[in-house]
Amino acid sequence: MRVLSYVCLVGLLCLSATGCSTTPRYSQAQLNAIETREVEANLNETFNAASGALFDAGYTISMSDREAGLLTGTQGESKSAERFWISPYIQDTQFAVSIQVREIAEKRSSVRIKTSKNGEPRVNKKAIDAIWILMQRQVLMKEPMKEAVVRSRPYTPVSTEQVANTPKTQEIFSAGPKAPIRQDRSIVIKGIVWGERPAALIGGQIVREGGSVLGARVVKINKDSVEFEKDGKTWRQGVSG
Repeated sequence: MRVLSYVCLVGLLCLSATGCSTTPRYSQAQLNAIETREVEANLNETFNAASGALFDAGYTISMSDREAGLLTGTQGESKSAERFWISPYIQDTQFAVSIQVREIAEKRSSVRIKTSKNGEPRVNKKAIDAIWILMQRQVLMKEPMKEAVVRSRPYTPVSTEQVANTPKTQEIFSAGPKAPIRQDRSIVIKGIVWGERPAALIGGQIVREGGSVLGARVVKINKDSVEFEKDGKTWRQGVSG
């Protein structure tokens, strides 16, 4: 019994120690390929896509500055077992994903993703790749070229015809007329998280389609506005400047 307890204790010590896991070393070119992408969208659309990706990946958005193009999401990992078996002073692990969005042309933006663990920079390729995949569902993204062929293979953008024939684009163009624009001063839309399940930050409350806030029902959440219904009247309201 003592041997089994000792083995469990050693295993937990190994899991909680940073030396038991190795972080790959990347060259600067490899880091750029992992952390940076160009997106065929303006800053506002790209920022919404990044917010939605963090939200869908299960991160809590702890900092959002649309004007500066900065976004941070955090995610915790409980260490209660280690605290029980090893030491009550062991802290929970905190993972963070920081995203910087810069507009480099009228319809093109640059996105860079950095990851950290307990405040220390650490490249988490799996977490970064997951954010890229979720963002690709909402914006056209330029894939990084492999280091060996950077100079020989040009980037070929997706044609307008290809985009127009996608089911999502056809759904957008076939949608009915939008509700009239109106401003209700009691309702302040601070931001929109666009994705498969869009959400809006209204005041200090996160609301999804079908939810209610201040007596108004959220009928539909668009990329840049929210449609409400109250007392038989419908209207559309944009994000507060």
